[in-house]
Order: sequence, then C-alpha cells, then structure tokens
Amino acid sequence: MNTNQAINEFYFDLYAPQQPASSEPKLVEYWINDDECILVEPNQVVKVEFPFSENYMLDGESFDSIEQANLLLLSALNKRTRDIGYDKTDFVITFADGEVYKGRLDLCKTDYNLWAHIAEHLTFYGGLCCPSHMDFDKYIDVISCYQDDLSDNVEYLFDYIPSEYWINRINTQ
Repeated sequence: MNTNQAINEFYFDLYAPQQPASSEPKLVEYWINDDECILVEPNQVVKVEFPFSENYMLDGESFDSIEQANLLLLSALNKRTRDIGYDKTDFVITFADGEVYKGRLDLCKTDYNLWAHIAEHLTFYGGLCCPSHMDFDKYIDVISCYQDDLSDNVEYLFDYIPSEYWINRINTQ
C-alpha cells in the first residue's frame, strides 16, 4: 500500500458516516415561504444561485436543485462562442439545514458540474486526493498549510456531497 492509499484509508475510517440507529432519515423543516413548510433531509439542496458570472446565461440565475443548475451550466458551455478560456462563475448552494456552500467555478469543458467541482475541491483540501500531475511531497506541502481545515473538509464532503462524485477519487488516485 502506498502512502496516498494509507492516508485515504485513515481519513475514510476516521470520518466515514456511521449507520444511523434507525432506518428512518432525520428530517428538518424547510419553510418555502411564510405559510408553507415541508420536511426534507438536512443535506438536501434547496437553492442554487449564480450571483455573478462572466456568462450572460448564468449571471443572477437561481434554481431549486443542483441538477437544474448543472443543466444550465452545460447549456451555457455548449453555447459559448470560443473554445479557449473559461467563464468565472460564483455560486452559492443552500442546504435544507441552513448550511451554505460558496465557491467559484471556471466554466469550461472540464469544469461544468457543481457536484464534481465541489468534490474535487474538498478531496484535495481534505488531504484525500493527490492529483496525478502533482508530486506527492509537493501535495503534502500544500495541504499542510490547510492542516486546521482538513477534517472539516472531509466531514463536509461526507455529510453533504453525494458519494458517487468523490468515492472514486479517493480509491483511484
């Protein structure tokens, strides 16, 4: 087992979600407006916003789900008139429990899916994934600067991001 795999197994054992005592998911109230409330899982996305984007199709838009937002991202990407460069796009994701994730996506052919983008960021800064283009010792140097945030990034990844977007990053790199 190489050092990267050992680190991955350590973090996975340390932060792997525990099976709940009951099979019933914990639900929270999400108020749609002043009069209407629904029960949802705490990590359910309730709003995705693009407060700023260099792409006119995205700037100021908002959605009720990541899937809707990703469809617009893909559409905006396909309608770009240039093949080089990227469109800087700020995003804000609000979860039902009130948690908010803010980030910036550089819309291009390799970066157009919000879940994949967040998973890449959190696995890197959580110390779970050394990119193939980076020397492992350099990676350790980089993430050691963020040592206080490592466990928070891993916990956030496990609590909020669907595993299909990050589990293979941990196992294969």
